[in-house]
Amino acid sequence: MRVQEAQNGHIARCRALLFGNRFAGNSRVMTADRPRVLVVDDNDRARALVRLGLELEGLDVTEAASVEEGRRLLDDAFDGVVLDRQLPDGDGLSLVPDIRQRGYAGRVVIYSTLDADGEPDDVTHVDKGDLPGVVAALGLTTDAPDAPPMLAAGLVRDQAQSLAEDWRELCAWDPELPPESDPPVALDVIMAVADAMRRPQPLGWGVDPIVELAIAQFAASVESVELAIGELVCLREAIARRLHGQIPIDELEETRARLEMILERAMGAAARATVARLRDEAYVDPLTGLLNRRAFERDVRREISRAQRHRRAFTVILTDLDGLKFANDTLGHNAGDLMLRALAGAMANSLRAGDAAYRVGGDEFTMLLTDTDSTIATSVVERLQRAGAPSFKWGEAMFPDNGADLDTLLDEADRRLIERRIRTRIG
Repeated sequence: MRVQEAQNGHIARCRALLFGNRFAGNSRVMTADRPRVLVVDDNDRARALVRLGLELEGLDVTEAASVEEGRRLLDDAFDGVVLDRQLPDGDGLSLVPDIRQRGYAGRVVIYSTLDADGEPDDVTHVDKGDLPGVVAALGLTTDAPDAPPMLAAGLVRDQAQSLAEDWRELCAWDPELPPESDPPVALDVIMAVADAMRRPQPLGWGVDPIVELAIAQFAASVESVELAIGELVCLREAIARRLHGQIPIDELEETRARLEMILERAMGAAARATVARLRDEAYVDPLTGLLNRRAFERDVRREISRAQRHRRAFTVILTDLDGLKFANDTLGHNAGDLMLRALAGAMANSLRAGDAAYRVGGDEFTMLLTDTDSTIATSVVERLQRAGAPSFKWGEAMFPDNGADLDTLLDEADRRLIERRIRTRIG
């Protein structure tokens, strides 16, 4: 606890040095003249983004990760509260009566992926990920005297539609990009940049939170890291051309610095998000959502090393779906796909944390059960059957008793699967 408090204090001092008093606040360092907001969310990343966005608006933020923690903090006075619905110890809505009992006049914002059905009339629902919506719903934005309005921010916002057209045209003409390049969510990205240009962008703060949300959507659709960066380079050029000759002399340097910092950080965020998405896609079977053969081979190699180091065992189960070809031939491939998804869903719902299921090809699936011997296989298969899995045959192999490498383990599991299939036919 003391180490965490020391780290928090260090972060607060760094913020104060970087941003001045407006950005010094966190849950432990506050100023009396700024509105205070309580954010209750168990997702560390979502909570951090909300905190950064609100602090950029000049608000003090206190964080909680559960209903119980939030209820304890309500003994202090807040000018607004942001609540997630899905918390580890209950629904964030359960805090609303406590908030009203304490006589808070501030707004309560429900920030959730759940539908707003059943939420009280005196709260405002904002969909998870809509950070500008949270800021607007709280209505507590303060104008910092050390952050004068930038003409460029208004110009970018007001000309966003034309900028989007300019951006697409530059991408089409850029020899480094495919001629059919069409930046995804172009308007969202441009509006996020306009919002960010209202704020200073000093080193040490990281990606502007509004821009980060828009870039996450942008990166979800681009085909490669090179394409993501190339398109954002074109956006920077489109904005620079649009602003040329329209910015007062005394704002030129600050405008250039903010725009450069915003878009360079956006490029970094886009590259990271695109790499992560492509890496995930390389290891995921698109039909079932399970991991694929490449991921299975990677994970088994890693588990072999771990098991050898700690003298532990693990089990591989190989399954073969019954009747897939017949379903495809007689009922159509949609029926076969439904069978594959049904088995995948049963596997995903039946395994322990730390275990994993894979579709390794066609109608073949595997499961990797860590820290177990082969006696666990029968109970896992029974759980799959209770979970509604379509008919399948299976075979198991245990490391190290049945093999010391992946090929040997799969051969043994396949041998046992074939034996069960033969016994079924004979019986």
